[in-house]
Amino acid sequence: MITLSEYYDMLDKHDWFFDMSDDHSVWEAGRRARNKLKDIAWQSPAHKELYYRFTLYVGKVDAPKPMRPIATPLDIAIAALKDIAGSDEPTTYDDAICVAYEFISLAREALRNIEEVG
Repeated sequence: MITLSEYYDMLDKHDWFFDMSDDHSVWEAGRRARNKLKDIAWQSPAHKELYYRFTLYVGKVDAPKPMRPIATPLDIAIAALKDIAGSDEPTTYDDAICVAYEFISLAREALRNIEEVG
């Protein structure tokens, strides 16, 4: 799963005007990238909404640039999972234990930050 923060970065770096290129290879690469972004949008309603807001922004419909989503504990845990296991999912029991421990640590840290702010 692509986190909302990662998805935002992908949308922000995408060449939204690829279809104006005279170079067919640029056009083809842009079309594939856009289709990948559309596929990711189906991961959740929040992903769809972010894609929609970016299309309004780049289409100059007097829409402001969307704000980058704040990383949630789940986003942090997914990033930790990718760092620890080297892929989207744990590959061994030991990896899963490491990820679970990391998730708990990050969740505790997030709760402490929330308590400090609130």
